[in-house]
Order: sequence, then C-alpha cells, then structure tokens
Amino acid sequence: MLSWKTALVAAMLAPTLGAAQAPVDYARDVKPIFKQHCYRCHGASQQKGGLRADTVASLLAGGDVGPAFKAGDSAASVQGER
Repeated sequence: MLSWKTALVAAMLAPTLGAAQAPVDYARDVKPIFKQHCYRCHGASQQKGGLRADTVASLLAGGDVGPAFKAGDSAASVQGER
C-alpha cells in the first residue's frame, strides 16, 4: 500500500508522466488525500501546530512553523507526522 505522501506526490506528478493523463485537479486528486490523512489533526475542530489543512488558503498560510508548502520546492515543504 502506498503512503499518503507517495500518493500525493504521484497525483501531482501524473501530468508529467504521460500526455494522455488528465491534469491534476485539487478537489478530485489531492483534497481526498488530505481528508483521509490530515483533517483529524488539522481540520476545523483541531489544528495541531497551528496548521489547518481543510482549505487551500489555510495550507498556504501554514501553521506555527510557517507555510506548509513551498511551490516548486518539495524539500522546503513541511514534513508531517505519520
């Protein structure tokens, strides 16, 4: 079974792997991964580390350690617990 991080990266890279594949859609491809793996600790009712993961704006704003993601630089993005 793939980890949620591997599945997220695969969804984001899918358009570069083959021309016949549809572009990544946040609502269809990415949000379900966050819902399954992140909302319990980073949702509307609880925000560990000050991070809320159920809205794009909140993810981009980040939490106690700053933005959760840095566009184009996955190494600089925050690595969460498993």
